[in-house]
Amino acid sequence: MLKIATIEDLPLVSRMAQSFIESSPYNRHFDMGMVDGVLTQLITSEDSRKGIVLLYGEVGMLAGMSSPFIYGPHYMATELGWWVEPDARKSGAGKELIKAFEEWARRVGCTLITMISLDDTVSQYYEKNGYVLTERAYMKEL
Repeated sequence: MLKIATIEDLPLVSRMAQSFIESSPYNRHFDMGMVDGVLTQLITSEDSRKGIVLLYGEVGMLAGMSSPFIYGPHYMATELGWWVEPDARKSGAGKELIKAFEEWARRVGCTLITMISLDDTVSQYYEKNGYVLTERAYMKEL
């Protein structure tokens, strides 16, 4: 059921990304054309170290990338979007996606991983699974 997304999966992944975006507090800043462009690059890149899009059946996805950690000699995996359909939450789909993302990150040489939380429920899930709150992000419209 869990797999690495292919270009044929783009419509499904895009639909889930749209659901993720609609649930975020900064949804009006997104451009689905750009989101689909990033997803396409992650899916079609010949360098699997750059990023990945994981798909869990038709109910969940996790997209992420790796990059140098600017404060030290490490590579860091960063989650760009993690979505599980509301009726599939607590099914284990989200846990499987994160586990696969962590495995990919280790395989491509990352020693750090960053996950984003939009609410306390997700934050508590991360903390129970070994993640530590290290920074908060704020946005201001200009």
